[in-house]
Amino acid sequence: MKTQFYYACGKTKSELRALLRPILKGIIYSSLYKLDQHFYLVLEFSPSFSRSMPGILPCQKTKIPTTPLELLLNWGIAELENNLEYIQYEYASKSSVTGFSLTFNNSIKIERLFASLTETMLIINHTPDSFSEQGTLFQKPEKIFAQVENAIKNDVNIIDIGAESTRPDAPQISHQEEVSRLTPVIEQLQQLRINKQIKLSLDSYKPETILYFLDKIDIINDVSGNLPEYLLRAIAKTGKNYICMHSLTIPANKNINLDINLDPISIIKIWASQKAEYLLSLGFNPNQIIIDTGIGFNKLPVQSWYLLRNISKLQVIGIPLLIGHSRKSFMNNITNLPNNQRDLETALITEKLSEQMVDYVRVHSIEPADRIRKINSLL
Repeated sequence: MKTQFYYACGKTKSELRALLRPILKGIIYSSLYKLDQHFYLVLEFSPSFSRSMPGILPCQKTKIPTTPLELLLNWGIAELENNLEYIQYEYASKSSVTGFSLTFNNSIKIERLFASLTETMLIINHTPDSFSEQGTLFQKPEKIFAQVENAIKNDVNIIDIGAESTRPDAPQISHQEEVSRLTPVIEQLQQLRINKQIKLSLDSYKPETILYFLDKIDIINDVSGNLPEYLLRAIAKTGKNYICMHSLTIPANKNINLDINLDPISIIKIWASQKAEYLLSLGFNPNQIIIDTGIGFNKLPVQSWYLLRNISKLQVIGIPLLIGHSRKSFMNNITNLPNNQRDLETALITEKLSEQMVDYVRVHSIEPADRIRKINSLL
């Protein structure tokens, strides 16, 4: 039996991920396209895979494409089949930093994108004591702005800004100090937020700080996973996204970890399901909630690696997942490089996570993963 080809369409990547989440195990290969400001994913399924797939439509090649969509699907199927026709499509296309493009009737642009469905969140640590940057961005707005602008050019649309380090033994600061550090950065990025439609994520677990910036941000990134009920209800009413991270202590404490005799996947799965149920009871809708597994927080290195290897097992809970693995100390058993020189290791992990269609990855540097993804899209 031959493999089966399908396609899905969505206005956003998150819309496509929601469609695919229940059927990830059946997908052999996929490729991302763009047409008329919509994302299209051409999919290959195993012949033995059969189940109802709302929003996933069967497709086949058309001998002579008469519409832009037919041309897109022909190109996508040729890519998945990996045949001579695919070479001809690629030869006829124009390349750019974001992918390849063809035009239908010399007017309508069809793009085959280098990007994956996984969205990247760029970390901006506006702290003097970050574990990975040692304060290189602290009180340097020109450097921050340059990093953000570069990220936007490389298709990143989420910027995560924090002003307090959560590394082990990091000193905690008052909410007044946190607000003081964050204000110039968040104010500076408001114009980009509006003009470039980027999303600002606030990395804070302090209620006073979150309330102060609530109307100027789009995502609340809570590493404590334990905000008070009144604040959670307030966030729910705004419709903004809420990232809830699994942690046992804030800041991280190397001496307090998950029980080595228990399965980390089961622990996270139970915690995430209970947390989601609680948040829904407070007025959140499912699309607002994002679960962060808390890689490196109160987890032994072997437990963090195990979570990364088995992340697809968490997709069954049906909640968007964020992984924050960038430059962290669980990599100590594969490298002795300082934290700020671990972008290659981070990028390779990012690519593996993208293959499993993890919803979001949170990283300090976008370029290594971007370069790896472009190569993989051609191999």
